[in-house]
Amino acid sequence: MHKTVILIRHAKSSWSLPLKDKLRPLNARGYQQAGNIAEQLAHFPQPERIYCSTAIRTYTTCQLILEQIRADESVLGLMDELYDANASQLIRCISATPVNLNCVYLVGHNPGLDDLVRLLTGESISIKTSGWVALSINGEWEQFAPGTIKILGQERTERLA
Repeated sequence: MHKTVILIRHAKSSWSLPLKDKLRPLNARGYQQAGNIAEQLAHFPQPERIYCSTAIRTYTTCQLILEQIRADESVLGLMDELYDANASQLIRCISATPVNLNCVYLVGHNPGLDDLVRLLTGESISIKTSGWVALSINGEWEQFAPGTIKILGQERTERLA
């Protein structure tokens, strides 16, 4: 069975207030970026689950995407362990996806997302704020591992030398 996971880095956040990192909100540019992510992902299937870090900037990014795609908020799963998650932790999260789901989004942070793409595909890609990489596996979620993944698309990313 064909499975799709779209890795999304949160939109641009604000550094203007003296807040802990996890509490930083989106800035004005970030609100605009987040609204555009859904348009960019329109040709992919609707997410059946969205795994989201509990940081304010990721949660707000998710909320704006949900509004744009008119998805039910019940697909959103806030996960504290996604904040500062490394590639192995992200793989465990994705691998535990219920078998009946075929498309999930994971909204998180760098360096974890970049490291995950590099580990799974061998590609050195830098996911900028509000950037995304769509990955595909021809199999089940538990088979989500290096060597089984294909890049379906990407936006606002840079290939690193």
